[in-house]
Amino acid sequence: SPATVSEGTLLISGSIGATHLERLLFDTGSGPFTVQVFPATWDALPSLPGPATSPTPVEGHSYDGALLHVQSKLVAATVTLGPKTLTPPLVYEMPENLRPIVARRGATGIVGDAAFLDQQIILDMREPARFGVIDSAPPTMR
Repeated sequence: SPATVSEGTLLISGSIGATHLERLLFDTGSGPFTVQVFPATWDALPSLPGPATSPTPVEGHSYDGALLHVQSKLVAATVTLGPKTLTPPLVYEMPENLRPIVARRGATGIVGDAAFLDQQIILDMREPARFGVIDSAPPTMR
């Protein structure tokens, strides 16, 4: 799927239901998050009904080591990140300390590598840049 490289930042497209997110910053560091969005987007996302799907805080650390409590929720919408449909549709609210960094880069959110467990990311950095995902090969028995 199409991607953009801007000032050393890889940006991919995605959507949450009818909300198109054209400039999601791809975070290559390891972390527990799939996709993080700004509060305005987060607040508008419909949650799946029921107590088992209510927002749950996830504890983690930011790039500078600060402890974070990040809200998550299963949304009642299809979530796509580049060519991948996210199952389950788990979305996180972006922590306050990351918002200025992401906004400065003109991004609409952050996509973390947790969205692509057991898969491989293919990056074509030539102009125009492209972003792809393939399933990892199962281990072979020797």
